[in-house]
Amino acid sequence: TMRMLATLDVPVTINALARPRLSYALFIDDTGGGNGDGLLQPGEAVELVVSIKNTGAGPSEEPTALLKNLGGSETFIETGRQKLEALKAASAGVARFAFKVQPEAGGASAKAPKVDLRLQVFDAITGDLLVERLQFPIKSAQTEVKKKKAVLEATGTTSVLAAADGASPVLARAEGGTRFDAVAEVNGFVRVKLGSLYGYVAQNGLGPS
Repeated sequence: TMRMLATLDVPVTINALARPRLSYALFIDDTGGGNGDGLLQPGEAVELVVSIKNTGAGPSEEPTALLKNLGGSETFIETGRQKLEALKAASAGVARFAFKVQPEAGGASAKAPKVDLRLQVFDAITGDLLVERLQFPIKSAQTEVKKKKAVLEATGTTSVLAAADGASPVLARAEGGTRFDAVAEVNGFVRVKLGSLYGYVAQNGLGPS
């Protein structure tokens, strides 16, 4: 027979690994296959540019981004999966998804036509997941875009928007005196460079540098 000679209680402390936390900012880039106003029109071939930042304390070793069409035939996704380089804490990467708005989208029979998408960003190692539903209206009006090359200066605190539309998301805020490299004028807005990305600033908030 076996006898229990003694029992021993050993306290064990388990410390969790620091985990990543993924956040994003995005805009429509229609400078290559569209009119360059940052809005969607029928027939445009565009890129959805997603800047993904790791705001957590741990690294994201294998971040991957997926884009899925939740709507109908008005949207055709050409590139719907992007694998990014590893993201250390406080670092960021950019995913670019290509899709096309079909020419018949936004016709007279359509009510409030829109592109309906789902964005997923996940880390294959930790399983951390970000899921967002994205909806972009399809505009029927075409916009005249004029090329412009100048250095302009914010006359006061101003917003840098994702498109040439006052209702579009804010990408950044700039203090008065901030200088911008302007590349085009559209709808009362100026398209400006933000590093390798673009944004739109209201013309009345800018002056010569």
